[in-house]
Amino acid sequence: MSGSPANVGYPRPVASLPDHLGPAPVGKQQLAREIVASHQRARILDAATAVFAEEGFPAATVDDIVTAAEIGVGSFYALCSGKEDCLLRVYDRIVADAKEELAKAVAGSSTWEDGFCRCLRRLLDLIAEEPQQARIALVEIQTAGAPALERYNETLGEVRRQLAGGRARADAARWLPQSLEVILGSCLVWLLHRKITFGEAAATPQLFSEMAELALEPYLGEARTRQVIAEQLLGPKLS
Repeated sequence: MSGSPANVGYPRPVASLPDHLGPAPVGKQQLAREIVASHQRARILDAATAVFAEEGFPAATVDDIVTAAEIGVGSFYALCSGKEDCLLRVYDRIVADAKEELAKAVAGSSTWEDGFCRCLRRLLDLIAEEPQQARIALVEIQTAGAPALERYNETLGEVRRQLAGGRARADAARWLPQSLEVILGSCLVWLLHRKITFGEAAATPQLFSEMAELALEPYLGEARTRQVIAEQLLGPKLS
């Protein structure tokens, strides 16, 4: 038909947006949200770690954490139900990170006493390297009520189970009191608690010989304990 536009009856082509301005695929949108949430979570927990360690859990407030994290109150409550829940999340992260480090430290150990000493040395180094985390894990967690104490006692239970491994190395294990691990674990933790409370976390590696002797001698005897400690002190630094 003469005089008729050639494209009558066809829609005009619409210019497409550049890829970087168009909507992201659903999978990428979800991934982006997860990344943002992960960063936000880390930011809150990092800030809370500093606040709890510096102010003490009883005196710290949600406002302190929000201010330190430079976020809104709504962002805080999107992650935590309150100050207590925030402390538990901080504590769980500290314990998980410490377990990972300790597992690497004991890898390749040939005996219980070697593994225990490697673990102890790395723990003391971690306390010196990260005093804020150590204060929360050993001091502040005990001031936060029943749920926090329950979490703390679970960790102490793991320490006692590690100590109990020494019974297989003891010549007279049947004579060891059943409460031995409870007593030893409490003594070891008290030594750490005391250093941290007095602001001497940097000096905790110096406790290695004392703590190793306390933990090993009931199982190995005096002579073997001294030998193990000497071997550890002559060995390479764990990291």
